[in-house]
Amino acid sequence: DSPSVRRVRLPAEQRELLWAAGNRSRDSAANIVVRGRTTQTVLSHNGVPTAVTSPLGCPSFMLNADAAAGAAIAEGWRRLTSRPLEPASMRLALLLPNLWSDSVCGMLFGLFVQYPRSFFVLQQDSDRAIIERARREYRLSHVDPARVLYYYDVEA
Repeated sequence: DSPSVRRVRLPAEQRELLWAAGNRSRDSAANIVVRGRTTQTVLSHNGVPTAVTSPLGCPSFMLNADAAAGAAIAEGWRRLTSRPLEPASMRLALLLPNLWSDSVCGMLFGLFVQYPRSFFVLQQDSDRAIIERARREYRLSHVDPARVLYYYDVEA
């Protein structure tokens, strides 16, 4: 929570919109998704309760210009699940959660071990701490640096 983050002041219209969206939260569920803790802090200092925001990660991983992306993904999933999967043939790009989660990290590192062609895509330097923690907790002797890339290293 740096002083420069606390100085960011959003325009009144944005604050009103975010406040209204935050007040629509039911059962204290987060309904405003932000990239990370820095954005969450900016919103908090602008009157948006932290309880209604959830750090999800970089939205650029969720962009697709194809208007029929949902149908294409569904068809790819159908083809993928209609035949046995060989771990050696699968190449997964794995994204780390913004915050540590035993269940999510356990699943991701399980996939990392099960599919030897898979790799992690880091969004920020602090993601390396998650990899190091998982390496210790899941007793991985080594995580090959060639299987750890930054988002700008990944080929399109």
